[in-house]
Amino acid sequence: DVGKRYEGWGCMLDLGAAGDVTEADLTDWCAEQYGRHLGFVDTKYKAYKWRCIDDYSGDSTGIRMDHLCGWLFGTNTLDRARNVYDEYSWECRYSKE
Repeated sequence: DVGKRYEGWGCMLDLGAAGDVTEADLTDWCAEQYGRHLGFVDTKYKAYKWRCIDDYSGDSTGIRMDHLCGWLFGTNTLDRARNVYDEYSWECRYSKE
């Protein structure tokens, strides 16, 4: 099941770990980038549920984890969900130059 383990992303393990993405990181991203609060939508793949929600209109914006990793750890980072069924499985890794 590709959702439980990305065999094709095994090469990511060779890259240095920058850090895990936390709910606090997501909350800060929404506030800093959009002036919105963190929310979510119901979806089969929980890792992709996160959204930045506008308090007034209810409009939501999906979170680009690659951009979030760059914001947290610098431009030479990549994003990876270790398990698409787990919303807390996002990590950032340093890319090789």
